[in-house]
Amino acid sequence: KDGFSGVVEKCKNLAVDTPLIWNNVGEIVYPLVKNDQKNLHILKILLEPHISSDTLEKVVSGLFHCIVEKAGSHKAKLLWDELKQELDEVISNRLNIDGILM
Repeated sequence: KDGFSGVVEKCKNLAVDTPLIWNNVGEIVYPLVKNDQKNLHILKILLEPHISSDTLEKVVSGLFHCIVEKAGSHKAKLLWDELKQELDEVISNRLNIDGILM
């Protein structure tokens, strides 16, 4: 959890010059969730330190861009439905990824 938070903190600085850096973060997290939806609980733990910041949206967006690219929008929708159950309703409503899932 702390290591992932360190990566995310570095990416905040890199995002100024490399806006697609969040897609790279998605590539890091994708193997965690690609085969096992139960691992979404682990994803929630990784995301918890970023819940109060705008970084949460960027990390989740990057992850779902990667999921759509590698596994298709159907798989991404299934994972999104599962992740919403893991996250607080207020937080999941803050995350607008509908455009990614189309």
